[in-house]
Amino acid sequence: MSRKTHLDGASRNFAMGAALALAIIGGASVPAAFAQEQLRLGALPSATGPGASIGAALTAGVELAVSEINDAGGVLGRKIEIVRGDTQSNPTTAASEARRLIEREGIEILIGPLISQEAVPAVEVATAGKVVQITNAGTTALTPEVGPYHFSFGTSAATAAKVIVDYIVDELKVESIGLLADDGGQSRSAVAEVKKNIEARGIQLAVEQEYRFRADDLSPQVLSLRRADPEVVIFFTSTVDDGVKFLGTTAQVGWQPKIVGAAAVSVYAPAIARSVPAEAFENVYSVAYKGLTYCSSDAEGTSAYADFSNKLKAFAPDVYEKISVSLASEYYDSVKLLMAGVEATGETGGEALAKWVESDGSKVPLIHGAISPSSESHFLFGPNELAIVHRPNDIRADGLMKRAGC
Repeated sequence: MSRKTHLDGASRNFAMGAALALAIIGGASVPAAFAQEQLRLGALPSATGPGASIGAALTAGVELAVSEINDAGGVLGRKIEIVRGDTQSNPTTAASEARRLIEREGIEILIGPLISQEAVPAVEVATAGKVVQITNAGTTALTPEVGPYHFSFGTSAATAAKVIVDYIVDELKVESIGLLADDGGQSRSAVAEVKKNIEARGIQLAVEQEYRFRADDLSPQVLSLRRADPEVVIFFTSTVDDGVKFLGTTAQVGWQPKIVGAAAVSVYAPAIARSVPAEAFENVYSVAYKGLTYCSSDAEGTSAYADFSNKLKAFAPDVYEKISVSLASEYYDSVKLLMAGVEATGETGGEALAKWVESDGSKVPLIHGAISPSSESHFLFGPNELAIVHRPNDIRADGLMKRAGC
């Protein structure tokens, strides 16, 4: 099947909403010579190495968004050309690939890398080149001062930690907590924020375990957690494989505590579920974007995400069943957001686009719902855009997860 889609139904409504947002924001005219040039968009996933599965999701989302935009005439008359890189799941390579894309290939916008370990060194390069960039990094180290042209299609570690702890205390009513996280920058930031929040709420930290990013075995950590017997385990992971190892090991040792994970657990749940027994998710809760969730009263198949899922399946049937559709949708939305900025400002420069995202990005309708960037925070999602889901592997036919308690 050709990788080409056509807007109909909810897609057309979504596109009309985007056009309306651009009309509100105000378009900009550009010289004819500018309009004839291709807009070079850099895509920097982990195409190879241990992170290849999540890298494939980035690629699929970017390709679908670019295909739709080009089919509709491009951006200010410019067709988009995807210029590809590969972090090889390595932070050092991420930086060198970002430099190649910016300095040698002349890209104007950069999408990726996905995780903090790879994003942080790439952001340094993109900042020096004044190139606007969207990643999934959650580390609190990436402030607007450190990465003035960088935005995270996610929530900060501080926001995620507060949402998790509030749910554990207010809804699950627990009094002792265990922590399990990898040794990456994003997870360590989240752990520090969790500790602040549980101390403020007067909750006991019964046990804390850290594991090496992309660990071979999590049995020692799981057994240590089980001995301490916390009422709930807060889990931070950066990869599908580490999620498989944790939930697979808890199932193997016959220990199934309540587990509350960050947004990565929701994003990776379908992929994790392919490698662990279904009962491993019985007591799993996780943070999710509200736009990817539903309540019992919500009609099936009417959301923007459901429409995206159908389009992606038609566009890339060869990879659809192998990737995280929700992660692909994040990078689809990332391209749509930044291209709306180019349309509105008539520019691709990092300074102009970053200011536009801060001031007007919230006006663009996205699959994931409202965003709330500002000059103080370049994380696109705040606490009001988040929800907690139960059993994130249990996805409705339209691709949505059920919000806990509704």
